[in-house]
Amino acid sequence: YVPNELRAGMMSLSLVPANAGILYVLIQ
Repeated sequence: YVPNELRAGMMSLSLVPANAGILYVLIQ
Protein backbone atom coordinates (compact mmCIF):
# COMPACT_ATOMS: atom_id res chain seq x y z
CA TYR A 1 0.00 0.00 0.00
CA VAL A 2 1.42 3.36 -1.03
CA PRO A 3 0.26 6.53 0.79
CA ASN A 4 -1.36 9.15 -1.43
CA GLU A 5 1.33 11.72 -0.59
CA LEU A 6 4.16 9.37 -1.56
CA ARG A 7 2.33 8.27 -4.71
CA ALA A 8 1.74 11.89 -5.74
CA GLY A 9 5.38 12.71 -5.06
CA MET A 10 6.59 9.78 -7.15
CA MET A 11 4.23 10.71 -9.98
CA SER A 12 5.38 14.34 -9.94
CA LEU A 13 9.04 13.27 -9.92
CA SER A 14 8.44 10.93 -12.85
CA LEU A 15 6.49 13.60 -14.76
CA VAL A 16 9.22 16.25 -14.45
CA PRO A 17 11.56 14.64 -17.05
CA ALA A 18 8.62 14.00 -19.40
CA ASN A 19 7.43 17.62 -19.17
CA ALA A 20 10.99 18.88 -19.64
CA GLY A 21 11.36 16.69 -22.74
CA ILE A 22 8.06 17.90 -24.20
CA LEU A 23 9.01 21.53 -23.56
CA TYR A 24 12.44 20.93 -25.10
CA VAL A 25 10.86 19.45 -28.23
CA LEU A 26 8.35 22.31 -28.47
CA ILE A 27 11.12 24.89 -28.13
CA GLN A 28 13.15 23.32 -30.93
